[in-house]
Amino acid sequence: MHLFSISASLILVVLSTYAANLDIISGCKDLSLSGTVLSATCQRGDGTYDSMSIDLDQCIVNVNGYLQCTANG
Repeated sequence: MHLFSISASLILVVLSTYAANLDIISGCKDLSLSGTVLSATCQRGDGTYDSMSIDLDQCIVNVNGYLQCTANG
């Protein structure tokens, strides 16, 4: 679990550092990580913003040394 926390923290640093260049989080702001939950406020198609979060523990797995997204991580 400690290794996952470090990995999740690194993911957040990378996402926040390169947010302007990533299509997956363009239009998102206020990225934060609390434990394994990544939260952000993201712009919808109509221009309004919604706060949302995802538990990285439920979608990211270590597959032979590579982080991958998968259902029920």
